[in-house]
Parts: sequence; structure tokens; C-alpha cells
Amino acid sequence: MMSLCLVGNHPLDKLQEMAETLFSPVENRNLTLPDYTKEVLFDSETGLGHLYKIIPLKDIRQLQIKFPLLADTRGDWESKPTSYLSSVFGHEG
Repeated sequence: MMSLCLVGNHPLDKLQEMAETLFSPVENRNLTLPDYTKEVLFDSETGLGHLYKIIPLKDIRQLQIKFPLLADTRGDWESKPTSYLSSVFGHEG
């Protein structure tokens, strides 16, 4: 079963039209989902969680993270919000 969540500030009819136009060409290959029900997603001793297992479609060692356009942060120079993002993504831990 395939699912799609489309979020936007357009009217519902426009969102539906966009979804049908952009995603109807996607082929449903009727793949079975892996069963992760027995996986431990939260370790109560360390407080760590969120284990994501992804099965790649191609053997490419690349990660792309895309964000919507960030708001102009020049007025927030004292709190440096973009420096926080830079610190998170640049951390090697």
C-alpha cells in the first residue's frame, strides 16, 4: 500500500489536483514492507531512540537533505539560528 501526505497553503481542490498531476505516474510495484515490530526503538537506559532502517533502491552512498527556503534570519543575528544548524550538521559525533 502506498501513501502520500501533501501539505500546503493552497485550497484542498488545488492540492488534490497537484497530487494527481505529480504523483499519478508513480508505479505501484506492490512491494511488501519489512516487519520492524520486534525492533527496539527506545533504550530506556540511555534515553536514545529513533532507529530508522532504510532499504536503498540503488547502491549510491549519498545523502541529500533539502529544506524549504528558510526565512530571512538577518534580524535574528543575536541568537544566530543558522549557526545552530551549522553546528548540528557539522558535528562528527
